[in-house]
Amino acid sequence: MSKANNYYAIRLKVKELLKASIEKDIPSDTQLAEAIGVSRTQMYRAKLPKTDPQYNAPGPNFIAGVLGFFGGKFEDFFFLEDVIRERIIHERKVI
Repeated sequence: MSKANNYYAIRLKVKELLKASIEKDIPSDTQLAEAIGVSRTQMYRAKLPKTDPQYNAPGPNFIAGVLGFFGGKFEDFFFLEDVIRERIIHERKVI
């Protein structure tokens, strides 16, 4: 399969976000969502396993909010995953 059929998805390092939240004394997802400027639902969905049907990859506002609030580098909280496009299309048809 050629690289043209792949794309990259941004994924959240959930454990790293939780550690940073604890260090900043943020006890709940609701308060964390407010601190980074996203909805509680966005926070919940970004933290789900990618196999969960309600999962949403973190978007630009989520990413900017995390980096702006906690500081650090993109790699501290996020990673890129190489995803095969055909597999995603197939999974959407099956669901």
